[in-house]
Amino acid sequence: MSLSAWFNYFFLAKRLSKKWGEPLFDKTVFKSLFKTATCALIAAVATLYVGKFFAGDPTMQILSGEVGILFERSFTMQLMQFVAI
Repeated sequence: MSLSAWFNYFFLAKRLSKKWGEPLFDKTVFKSLFKTATCALIAAVATLYVGKFFAGDPTMQILSGEVGILFERSFTMQLMQFVAI
């Protein structure tokens, strides 16, 4: 989720709570957000774990700086990679 989406969410919630006169963020909303964030974190950790130990994915080494990334500099190769993705 992007930063602008979070800004829009909180901005609209604040404006609507002023308009309606009641808060939009009650315990159920915070509980739902916490459950969603917890599930996302567990899924991210599980994905990194499976990638590292079962598939040999170098994501953790790249993030820690152990492995450098060499991006292609030529326009045609960048275009091919863009089209392939």
